[in-house]
Amino acid sequence: MAKTMRLLSTVLLVGSVLSGLLVERADAQNVFRAWFDTVTVGASDTVTVNVYYTFTSTHPHNIDYVQLRFRYDSSEILPIGYDLDGTASAMLFDTTPSHLGITALGQSEIDTTNPVLLRIRFRVNPRLADTAFLHWDLTFPLFDASENVDNVIRQDGWIRAKSNAGHVVLSTPPVSVHGVTSGYSPDSVGFDLPIIVSNISSANVQRALLSFSYDSTVLSLQRLSVSPAILDDSTTSMAVPIGRQQVRAWLRAPSGVITGGDTVGTASFVALVGLDSICTELSDVSFRPADSMGWIGNTIYLGNEICMAGTLPDAVAQAAAPGQHVNIDPNPANTEVHIEDATRHSTIGIYDMLGRLLYEWKGRSVAWAIPSAIPSGIYHVIVRSSSGAVEEEQVLAIER
Repeated sequence: MAKTMRLLSTVLLVGSVLSGLLVERADAQNVFRAWFDTVTVGASDTVTVNVYYTFTSTHPHNIDYVQLRFRYDSSEILPIGYDLDGTASAMLFDTTPSHLGITALGQSEIDTTNPVLLRIRFRVNPRLADTAFLHWDLTFPLFDASENVDNVIRQDGWIRAKSNAGHVVLSTPPVSVHGVTSGYSPDSVGFDLPIIVSNISSANVQRALLSFSYDSTVLSLQRLSVSPAILDDSTTSMAVPIGRQQVRAWLRAPSGVITGGDTVGTASFVALVGLDSICTELSDVSFRPADSMGWIGNTIYLGNEICMAGTLPDAVAQAAAPGQHVNIDPNPANTEVHIEDATRHSTIGIYDMLGRLLYEWKGRSVAWAIPSAIPSGIYHVIVRSSSGAVEEEQVLAIER
């Protein structure tokens, strides 16, 4: 039992979801690789998932226990038992099972000639519409140091439904945020990030929970606005560990069901932009049905980076190339800026970094009193001909 407690505090340390690899020592020789089988099931099925493994050994070892700790999609599958019979772990005893894994100890080594480490039985939710994940719990190592295993490689698995009704795909576009900073204090630059949901037209979702988290050390969420076709019942935000903020928004269709293929919401952020280039992205992004008639499906998030880069004010002021005919003064600007096209009668427009038109004038020159709602940041002054063709483009910095 003492060994069991030691295992529970030191176990399952290795593996990576992205590469499936974590090297504990550069000179690793005893290598243990384990993975969940991926199976396809029907609704309400009871399914057995094999845990396979390979073990490559070049020096003495003593594998007389295993401890498997994993996370699973609890809304879609439920583990109901473990099976060691006929597996490599059949000679182990004193097992301690739980809904989060199993610890199996013995006085004999596992049978390294049997490719199946053990089996896990799951009951499947009758409303499973896509996939349920099986992820290794990386906070626990598979063995302790006494087992003399140098390297462990772990790979996640899935339980997949036979149909993909209700399959949810979330995505956000890449965003580049530019600011003007002295180098000592960051620039506050506002931007909008659309959150797009698609492929749920057949999911019969009337109400759903949209959730995500973001790096609150460089981003601040100002508001979350939803599509006109969706109603916002409530939105909450709370701090979570490691400098992140979690957002949860309850959404519902005003009538009928929520359909996909469009922007479900827009997150308006303020970024703290310094001279160092920083890239971040949303994490833990999910769109989950909440009504009893909605299908349950695994959320896939196809995210892109939010990259922030700052520019010194002097560099912005010198950005105009020789031969350009549009004069911007002052640049950087604070409360007012004069824009003049010295050579032609044109249309002058101010655009943000996402390419959205903020203001537009027809004429050779304009004195623009910058609205207080326009945040600090980098903007584009674009001059177009009467045909709409871009004649010239320059950078305007607004520095509050």
